[in-house]
Amino acid sequence: MNRFLLLGTAILLTLCIFACSPAAPSSLATPVDAVASQVADNLTAAVSTPPPVSASEAAGSPGLLVVYEKSGNLWVWTGSGSSQLTNSGQDARPRLSAEGKLIAFQRGAELWAMESSGQNPRKLFEEAGGLPLQFEFAPTDQKIYFTSAASDGAPRFDLNLADIEGNTIGPLLPAGQGGEFTFSPDGSQVALVQPDKIIVARADGTGAQVAYQFSPLKGLTGDYLPSIAWMDNGYGFKTVIPGSAGSPARFLFITASGGQPAQLAEFPAAPPSISETYIAPDGSKLMYLKEQGSNLELHVIDASTAEKTYFGYAREKFGILGWTPDSQKMLFWIDDPRRVWMAADDNKSPLSDVTYAVGVTWVDVDTYLFLNESELRLRRLGQPSQVIDTGVTGSFDAATIP
Repeated sequence: MNRFLLLGTAILLTLCIFACSPAAPSSLATPVDAVASQVADNLTAAVSTPPPVSASEAAGSPGLLVVYEKSGNLWVWTGSGSSQLTNSGQDARPRLSAEGKLIAFQRGAELWAMESSGQNPRKLFEEAGGLPLQFEFAPTDQKIYFTSAASDGAPRFDLNLADIEGNTIGPLLPAGQGGEFTFSPDGSQVALVQPDKIIVARADGTGAQVAYQFSPLKGLTGDYLPSIAWMDNGYGFKTVIPGSAGSPARFLFITASGGQPAQLAEFPAAPPSISETYIAPDGSKLMYLKEQGSNLELHVIDASTAEKTYFGYAREKFGILGWTPDSQKMLFWIDDPRRVWMAADDNKSPLSDVTYAVGVTWVDVDTYLFLNESELRLRRLGQPSQVIDTGVTGSFDAATIP
């Protein structure tokens, strides 16, 4: 049978199953074991793997550049095929500048950068007993900001800058005064998150001040670090601060200059050690999980405190992953973290047209990269995905080049 007919049939079956789940904001105590089994069966049928498409056969997205890791080396794909950039066997975590001109990456315990052609590689960070932790390009230029960690991976909560054009590298904020950073849209400010505070500074590190303090909690993999959703004008940002000892979490707006935060909503989210909470990219609402007996319920609440409950699922077999770039669709996994679903209102469907969708990275509002086992694939929603390369063993990034 044609795989697209199978896909359509399975999605219709899946939607019928989910239609049996209440969508109103009420308790969902119905056992889900039978539903879980049926959803898994339908998903397996829906995502039978089609024949791979080679990169040379794939049209790709015009102007798209993708960099990725294969067995410790970096490769690049531009729509007409792939080529190898490095051969050290130690390269990982590639990050592209906004226009795709430069690549920052980790080589062993060092931070490096090079042109996307592979030319002019240069070392940016090397320190005995230290590791590069977070590194990102500024939104509007070729500057690379990065933080560091001790050899055991413990964050130092610093902030450093490598100005490629100015050929300078140095610290902006010392250990304990920086943190996990998020740029304002114009790149002029950064919000720096530590386990008990949020600091705001200018992009050159000056004017740093504590904008908000909170009680520390544990997250999924360590200390909980709140996510930051900047307003377009850079006036402030939205964030989520979990409650402690069973108290509700809070959806807050905080001005960049500090002062009293505005509480937009409070809600009974599962603790951050169970699930993250995801603010929509436009800041209008957030998605969270609520504990309900042996299940977790998927909820969405907005700044007007309007709330909707979508469905419940067994807590060991369910997790949320975030939003599509247009803030319209929720992403979550069921039964297996590699099997990703997408939902808009009460319509739910597998995100991938093949078996898995790991490391979903959006190129634009309806085009994304993902891994299916070791296949790196590119897909536009509603169309078959295309294989960029096989044997991919690490992370990847993409940029639209002029």
